[in-house]
Amino acid sequence: MIVLAGAACGGGEEAADTAAVTDSAATGPAAPAAPAVGDPEIAAILAASDTAEIQPSQLALQKGQNAAVRDFAQRMINDHGMLSDSLRVMAQQNNMAPAPNPASQQMQSQTQTTLQSLQGLSGAAFDSAYVQAMADSHQLTLTTLDSQLIPSAQNPLLRTALEQKVRPAVAMHLEQVQQIQRSLGGQ
Repeated sequence: MIVLAGAACGGGEEAADTAAVTDSAATGPAAPAAPAVGDPEIAAILAASDTAEIQPSQLALQKGQNAAVRDFAQRMINDHGMLSDSLRVMAQQNNMAPAPNPASQQMQSQTQTTLQSLQGLSGAAFDSAYVQAMADSHQLTLTTLDSQLIPSAQNPLLRTALEQKVRPAVAMHLEQVQQIQRSLGGQ
């Protein structure tokens, strides 16, 4: 778990927006009702979260028109890529295979839905939809961190990383994407 704590600190304040527990296909900012999860389930949720941020962001690098949108997409790819790598190392060092669960599986499904939705868009419409998806995702992440992941973390190092590194990074990414969203308001 130490590696996760280090990963959360890893690339500065932006490095570990780890728990975007849904992706942009979220219908609203309410976290899905789910039972308490253990550390292996949290690891699976974090891994699915990384994918939910990376894949739409890779598409945004290809299709995004606005420079701020492309910059944000690159930040998501970098931050979530580093976290994904750190999670794999942490899981190996602790003999903890991520355990798929309803929340992680729902994120995977929503990621595919979001990608399909974004594929059909271009230009300003793509930028707007991508930014909205990231804003929704990060808002849901904060809710899920507070209501499910932090209270369920059993390992003290994992809990500390979630509280002191991950949550602040998610909040910062949410603020950044909301600023971009406001700047796109005129498009």
